[in-house]
Amino acid sequence: METAIKEQFGELGITLDDDAVIGQCADLCHRFGLEPLDLAVKWNAFFMSKQLGDKPTQSALEQLAQDMSKTMSQKVTPQRPTVHYDKSTIGSGLANALVSSFGLSGDVAEAIKTSAQKPKQSSRKRMSFASPQAVKRSVGGARSTPNTPGTPTSQQASSLPAESPRASANYATRTNAGHVELTFNPGQRPVEVASDGPRQNVHVSVFPSTLEKTYRFMFEKLHDRAEVLDVRIEDMAELIIRKHKLQSIALKKSEEDEGGDEEQQELTPRQVLEQLNSVDFPSQSPVLVVGRVCVDAAEGRLNSRSVVLEGCLANSLGKRVPLDLSSTQLFSLFPGQIIAAEGVNPTGDAFTPSLIYQGAPAPRKKTKPQEFLDLYFSNDGPDGGAVNVMMAAGPFTTNQDLTYAPLDDFLAKVSQTRPEVVIVIGPFVHDQHPLITGCEFDESFDEVLTFVMEKITGVVSSLPHTHAIVIPSLGDVTHDFIFPQAPFQIPTLRHDVRRVHFLANPSTFMINELTFAVTSNDVLFQLSRSGTASNMHTDRMQRLVNHLFEQRSFYPLDPPHEQVHLDYAHIDNLKLPVTPDVIILPSTLRHFVRDVNGSLAINPGHLTRMSAGGTYAHLLIHGPRRNDIPEKSKGLLSGIVDRSACRIIRV
Repeated sequence: METAIKEQFGELGITLDDDAVIGQCADLCHRFGLEPLDLAVKWNAFFMSKQLGDKPTQSALEQLAQDMSKTMSQKVTPQRPTVHYDKSTIGSGLANALVSSFGLSGDVAEAIKTSAQKPKQSSRKRMSFASPQAVKRSVGGARSTPNTPGTPTSQQASSLPAESPRASANYATRTNAGHVELTFNPGQRPVEVASDGPRQNVHVSVFPSTLEKTYRFMFEKLHDRAEVLDVRIEDMAELIIRKHKLQSIALKKSEEDEGGDEEQQELTPRQVLEQLNSVDFPSQSPVLVVGRVCVDAAEGRLNSRSVVLEGCLANSLGKRVPLDLSSTQLFSLFPGQIIAAEGVNPTGDAFTPSLIYQGAPAPRKKTKPQEFLDLYFSNDGPDGGAVNVMMAAGPFTTNQDLTYAPLDDFLAKVSQTRPEVVIVIGPFVHDQHPLITGCEFDESFDEVLTFVMEKITGVVSSLPHTHAIVIPSLGDVTHDFIFPQAPFQIPTLRHDVRRVHFLANPSTFMINELTFAVTSNDVLFQLSRSGTASNMHTDRMQRLVNHLFEQRSFYPLDPPHEQVHLDYAHIDNLKLPVTPDVIILPSTLRHFVRDVNGSLAINPGHLTRMSAGGTYAHLLIHGPRRNDIPEKSKGLLSGIVDRSACRIIRV
């Protein structure tokens, strides 16, 4: 238990080194029936709401225990007292009971009877209410320039309340600014290039699967949603059959059914799918079934004893069968995952798989040798040029003000580094910011967003070789709370936006020959809380990212997390058309850079964390070495892992 607690807190970037604190965490798990991950999540939410330090102490954990006890006690519904009547009290007792059922005492009931006999006052007489005089703040604060939208006037500035001393102490007086938290450089390539050196010309293009414009939502019907999910089972099952060459299993079954008298031709994946039995069909010999992983209850977390498999309408009529995983050595499952399973179902009540095929990643894009030479080898040197990419995910200001000081510091670093591409990922105007929820400022939400975008576009317009990619978030108060999200539409910006690309959430795009995939939705955290695994000795983050690749989707979870309002009519916009070279997945989990089967997975963290500074990522992608480019090859993979040097840096 103690080891699991340390690991789960470590995933959230919290290091536990005090044995007494770890023991107290284990005691809380036993007392409240929590898993280590659930306790870590509750602590993460608790210290943010109470504005405590992220590292738990014994006194803080005791406060958390009291808070959880109070929450549990509030969920207990008090029983109503039983009222007994007889012939002598049935009249008055029933009247009092009726009034009491609405929460009124007998004295109040008598007062109501008395007031009912009084004549009613004229309905024209109205009380006058005065609007409360709220003290509001202005966006930008003291850091705004005179010509910046949102700059307070002298009259406004005099009425602004002083900023929280703790906010200034936590961010402005931080001592770890610029500290490199992590370096990923397996190819031992340079981690920086000279800021005044030659720049690489880049071209940004977007895949057709990426959403381009807004759409109407909340109009889908239940039947349409069911049809979308069923089609996904069939399409993904066909890909799994082709990927793992499972036609032979269906061919063997077909020969057994027909007595083996006729020679069978090789079946296509679609024909295999059509010949499969229902998921609940009794069979004592090994058979192949396909379907969606589900939980056996409407609520609850998936575990090895609660897994059921839902078949498609074509061969299973949507039926479900429990999966007995006692004989399965390796698996990693989550709700919504499309799998194929080989095993037996002796009674029809439970399917016992011996092998589980968990998905089929999309192919990777290949590049012609001449394209590599044209992009990176304009000179005769053995090493080509490099593409500089900086990326940061919101929130972009601390929870104490709307000055956006962390964003200013990040953009100052962008101006100094002069990257070819800067990727900024929402939320930009966070719907959970205390000043947003309290409306304690003068500007509208759209004006705050314009103020932020002016900062970003102003820096990009001053760097002639830099492109910016802007991705919205479900946490943006100015955007539709629906997934997938359309790009931002900001009509009036003062700066040149020809090199600013407003893309959807999620997006798949190319920077020269490299494929990038980005989503601001915290799918890693949601997968980590929803799935179950056994004997998977790979890195946990690699396994979670690989789920996206194997399911060819930015969001394979079903049902979706309560904070994700998924529009099933646009589920095609969530597809991964190719396995990307780089996938960027901001998450509350600890920042990381991983090699996932030849792709680079990056969690840059968030630029701010409550009132403290966070992290951003700096990725330097070098060109391939000239000796690694064969002249007669038809196409080459990018080799992104060995070409890249990535650092996670404190703002």
